[in-house]
Amino acid sequence: MNPAPYELLCRHPGLFGESPLVVGTGANMPSEWIQLMRQHDGRLCTWDWMTHTQAQAAGVNSQFGIPGLDATQFPEPPATAILLWPKSKELALLMTRYLSSLVQRLWIVGANDAGGKSIGNACKRLDIPTSKVDAARHCSLWQADLHPDADQAAATDAIWDQSSKRFKANELEFLSYPGVFSHGQLDKGTALFLEVLSRELKTRPDRILDLGCGTGVIGLTLKQRFEQASITLADTDAIALHATRQNIQRLVPKTADIQVTASDRFSGISGRYQLIVTNPPFHTGTDTDYRFALNLFSKSKQHLTLHGQLWIVANRHLPYEEWATDYFGSGNVTLHQQAAGFKVLQINVSHQ
Repeated sequence: MNPAPYELLCRHPGLFGESPLVVGTGANMPSEWIQLMRQHDGRLCTWDWMTHTQAQAAGVNSQFGIPGLDATQFPEPPATAILLWPKSKELALLMTRYLSSLVQRLWIVGANDAGGKSIGNACKRLDIPTSKVDAARHCSLWQADLHPDADQAAATDAIWDQSSKRFKANELEFLSYPGVFSHGQLDKGTALFLEVLSRELKTRPDRILDLGCGTGVIGLTLKQRFEQASITLADTDAIALHATRQNIQRLVPKTADIQVTASDRFSGISGRYQLIVTNPPFHTGTDTDYRFALNLFSKSKQHLTLHGQLWIVANRHLPYEEWATDYFGSGNVTLHQQAAGFKVLQINVSHQ
């Protein structure tokens, strides 16, 4: 995340005198922000594993999860909250709606190129009075004066249920939530990936890893095909992991051999797999970010068995064949299909 929203908040240290609850995501925390959070006992609640681990390493009180769900209930709501405006407008509205029912004072900050310009209009849609406090570093800071409603705050699960959407993939119906990639629909890349895997994947793997699983579409579709396989579904996003768990309960009769885990790339992964599948992200916020893909190619061999396979779907303009060849050798990289702006790669481990 661009550190500018944090830097804008640091211009208003008075906010931190109220031990605020900070909700949102964004690694790359400036040292001044970290110092203010520690000095004033600020609490961070984030659904991004990278943000959580960085905050913990810096000594900031942090919870990983979804505000109001999972382990992030607030039995004693804080008086003040700061929302780091999410890029997803649906998620931003949901978080604003939830926090406005929980606290008395809500501050909202966002980068202009990540939706920050729309904060004022978005709050109007929710009938929340706001005023702009500051604008700098291509960011905006807003304040909302609120009247919390305990009954509304207690119904957070209903807010999430109302915002969920369903879509079909390979005759299975999946549930998704705001903020998760391709919310409410099967994206073209994953649709192509499932088609190619059903046709070209010839092995019967016993251990499968779906890295960056999102709602679990790829991994759970493979689980339907390979019932005997144990499968790990990993993602850095708590909302995605929540959706995956919901889909497991709905779609998979036997769950003892399915593991769902938070992981920044391979950080939370142990052991070796016969098959790794992924639709890797290449953006962080609005910025192009190849760290996931580069880490995937450099580290995946450590998590694959001999003759194991790594399958990837990606935008066709990305140089993944070249990077895969550098790490695995030219004879081990197969381009299966290109369509609708995407391509599917199969990479084999021929030696370790």
